[in-house]
Amino acid sequence: GQSVLLVDAKSGKVARTIDCGEVVRGFAFASADRLCTLTIKSLDVHDVKTGKLVSSLKADAVGAFRTIRLDRGVAFDAAGKQLYAAAGREEGLAVIDLDAGKLRFTLPAAAGEPACLALAPDGSRLVTASDERPGEVQVWDAATGGRLAPLSASRLPLRALAFAADGRRLAAADVAGALHVWDNLA
Repeated sequence: GQSVLLVDAKSGKVARTIDCGEVVRGFAFASADRLCTLTIKSLDVHDVKTGKLVSSLKADAVGAFRTIRLDRGVAFDAAGKQLYAAAGREEGLAVIDLDAGKLRFTLPAAAGEPACLALAPDGSRLVTASDERPGEVQVWDAATGGRLAPLSASRLPLRALAFAADGRRLAAADVAGALHVWDNLA
């Protein structure tokens, strides 16, 4: 539909309706108070308490925008102000400043379209995995988009990535259900 319904878990009643104006293709919480919605025309940030639009990135603002895939995983910085999202085969990954409503940069698609991603808790590193490079985790400098040394897990495609709360451990799950863990990440 064209709206997001926020439902009170205790009462089961609709607490707030956020009208998006277009069919919602994806959504994710940037923080407890901010909801990102993706339509064919825009990526919008809404205040959850009021339902008001905080910022909007229009599809025409950047060519890569039309291919953003919230269903492939998203990551937000700790403040909920920067979005990392898969952006298709050509663009790779988009890094978007949600307050400014602008694309900061894209990460190259040479590593393939991200199937999953995770951001280190301190916001310093971003990791992605793609089907084009099964079992390989690409590590990126989250501030600059610079590519760091990759990590190898298995020969199977990876479907989930997660950092430990202290950022020193990374886990990856492959399509067969095996979990791969790296310790002492710097």
